[in-house]
Amino acid sequence: MEAQSLVPAQGTPAWQSGVCDCFNDGSICMQTTFCHICTASNIYRREERNQQSDADCETCCTLWCCSGCSYYTCLPVNSGLTFLFLSGMRRTLIQRYGIQGESFCTSCMMAVCCCLCTTCQVQREMAGRGQHCGGVCATPPQNQGRLPAAPPSNSAAVGAPPPPPPSQQPYDPAAKPGQYPAAPQQGAVVNATPVGPQTAPWGSGLCDCAGAPDCCEAFCCGCCVLGHIGGKLNELHGVSGATGGQLDVCTCVGGYCMPHLVHFMLRRELVERYAIADESPLKSCCCLVWCGPCTLAQTRREMGYRGEFPGGLCLKEAPERSK
Repeated sequence: MEAQSLVPAQGTPAWQSGVCDCFNDGSICMQTTFCHICTASNIYRREERNQQSDADCETCCTLWCCSGCSYYTCLPVNSGLTFLFLSGMRRTLIQRYGIQGESFCTSCMMAVCCCLCTTCQVQREMAGRGQHCGGVCATPPQNQGRLPAAPPSNSAAVGAPPPPPPSQQPYDPAAKPGQYPAAPQQGAVVNATPVGPQTAPWGSGLCDCAGAPDCCEAFCCGCCVLGHIGGKLNELHGVSGATGGQLDVCTCVGGYCMPHLVHFMLRRELVERYAIADESPLKSCCCLVWCGPCTLAQTRREMGYRGEFPGGLCLKEAPERSK
């Protein structure tokens, strides 16, 4: 049964707290500082299973092991699955809640320079939007009782008006997403029941290359492909000066220095944007490790299928979907 609730809509799509607003909830800041894997476990459990949890040993151990057991203490190291997941969650929330104005390069720098602060901000944002993650030290929002149940992954932004019924507006996988309409006027009260397009699989497989230019560019100059994708996403999120089809130099440099981090963050944002079915953060990570260039080419092809092709050095036009 769907949870029905009325909440004030957000006037300007922005983060509800700053990166350094730790004293808004000092308890979650302390938990993240001394056991950030616990906070990551809370966020992961809420995101993947839609459950709150104070202590989840199973998820904690999984994240710790998949991070290469690089945590001889609970202090964070910028490596492994936990770091990738927390960094990707920031871009997921930017897409889910329609947050505008934060460039992809900014998200990367925040993740690298202060993973603890950005993790706290992610948890505060989820709590403020009705997705409180729980935690041994986390304080539930005061208005938690009247916020809607947490939307499943790939849902529309909280506060967005529901689209017409599916019978009036059939889902077209090839159409532009449009799942995050402009925010209503300040103070408007809307139905906050999670709505959004139906989930759909990727439009092509990992090995379905669209010709030599598609494959060669992904294999030989993946950072340039990442730069074009980052530039397109900056344009879609209203970043000043961003224009689709232009390479974003900062994302390109980041993709050269930290290819797995940049690619993972981009892919998780597009999984949310296009409502891709059955791709968890762990699966995304495995795809990148198994064949990063193939995964990158698939990611760019999907943007072309959805009418948001970012361009490229060799592949200038969006490839056609194979029948």
